[in-house]
Amino acid sequence: SWAASMYHIAPNRRSPWRWEVPGAIAAMICWGASSYGFQFFLAFMGETNAIFGVLGAAISLLVWIYLLALGLLIGAEINGILADWYGVGTQRYQPQPVRTAFWWWWHRREQEKEKEQAEEARRAAAAAQAEEEARTTSGETPAERSGETPAERGGDQ
Repeated sequence: SWAASMYHIAPNRRSPWRWEVPGAIAAMICWGASSYGFQFFLAFMGETNAIFGVLGAAISLLVWIYLLALGLLIGAEINGILADWYGVGTQRYQPQPVRTAFWWWWHRREQEKEKEQAEEARRAAAAAQAEEEARTTSGETPAERSGETPAERGGDQ
């Protein structure tokens, strides 16, 4: 029934469908009993139209809707009590983000940017390593690599 569907979807917990059935059955019983009882009440108290007029029908409709909502809440309470008693549905539901086409496009774009940056860093590191190898194989000393002359170092004169 739709009550079992509502009991399964509405709470912020996960539970198997079969655990929602007792509350749905209780809600249906409460609905049937309240509808029959309210029909019986209105049959014996039919003089409300003479007292309240058209407003009496609206009040009667609201009372009936209130009784139906009360039956739905009673079914939900039964499900809650059974879930606590048997430890069902203790796992909370973590909603997943809605991933639209824009999100996928943005995510792919960010991944491409990260790949480009990683490739640039790899190229820069490879170029620096190649330059260092070229300097070490050319026989230059660290002072010559820095561009200082022997006079500036205070050495050979």
